[in-house]
Amino acid sequence: MKFLAAPLIGVLVSTLGFAASANAAAVVLYDQDFENPVGWTDQTAGGLGDLSRSPVNDHYGNQPPGFLFANSFTVETIKVTEGDAFDHIGSYQDPGNVAGNFVIGMLSNVQNDLLGLTFDVGSFDFLNVRIDISSLDLDCCGGPFVAQDAIPIFRFTLLDGEGGLGSGTILDTHDLVGTASAINVLDFTQGQFGLDASASDDGLVTLRMDLLQGGYAVFDNLRIASSNTEGDVGEVPVPGVLPLMLGAVAAFGFAQRRNRSK
Repeated sequence: MKFLAAPLIGVLVSTLGFAASANAAAVVLYDQDFENPVGWTDQTAGGLGDLSRSPVNDHYGNQPPGFLFANSFTVETIKVTEGDAFDHIGSYQDPGNVAGNFVIGMLSNVQNDLLGLTFDVGSFDFLNVRIDISSLDLDCCGGPFVAQDAIPIFRFTLLDGEGGLGSGTILDTHDLVGTASAINVLDFTQGQFGLDASASDDGLVTLRMDLLQGGYAVFDNLRIASSNTEGDVGEVPVPGVLPLMLGAVAAFGFAQRRNRSK
């Protein structure tokens, strides 16, 4: 087995080197799981017992410092912790364990809820996004509120310039389609995509989020990175063969130690 060591370790080092260099190709600008809203209190009229209608920036502004949200109408911060939903008498099911305690909710009709956040992509070509989305409805307190089999579609618009909800030239758009969730169930769809920022004047761009259809839907786990590779959010999946390689290296080392001890 000794003759396998050098090629095996060489491939391992090569693989790890590739992962490190690929990971360095993206700069992570923002990573938010929305689990730590500042000053969150239930403000729901009518007894739903799980919503804050304060501006998103009140809860998540300067997390991290310098990142400030802008929103139109009442983009809600929703507590979905088991037992706390709809006036503390029910629970949202989250079979994928994606949501944690808080998510951000938007209407597609009645009001045109919008949310914006500005980034500096520098000289990179893409602003890359990873996000989880889900429809959301409940069967109490006057619900259901979402049409049966309604599918949420979020539109992500990248605009040149900074501040507010963006008023500059549209650089790129992407529509992310979710699934029709059952009532009281969070059924998340993850999207990972790139928005072309190469035509930006100075690298300052605004990402605007809009729920186009679906009645009501939520998002969570927003990760933003700049890169010259479309869709790269700064994480390289470990190749499936790597755990086997690591195991083989460990086994070889153990065998060598046993041989030397004899």
